[in-house]
Amino acid sequence: MAFSKICCARLSGTHPEIAERLDLTVPVQGEWISVRLAVVDKVDERPKVWLEDRWWAVARSEELQMPAPVVPRGELPAQPQ
Repeated sequence: MAFSKICCARLSGTHPEIAERLDLTVPVQGEWISVRLAVVDKVDERPKVWLEDRWWAVARSEELQMPAPVVPRGELPAQPQ
């Protein structure tokens, strides 16, 4: 089972956009980044991204591990306000 880590390594598709939305350094071609994610409330002040009908943010050390969201290919789903 994959845990809530998301890796970004491409310059196209949704990966760079997810990194930007999470306020992470966007990797260049040949670089990889990996972060643990946690489901958060809409009112959470951390940078977040909408995936699988939930808000996700970079996890804090005290937050439990959980299965990672599926990262869509192509375009991100519409991001609610």
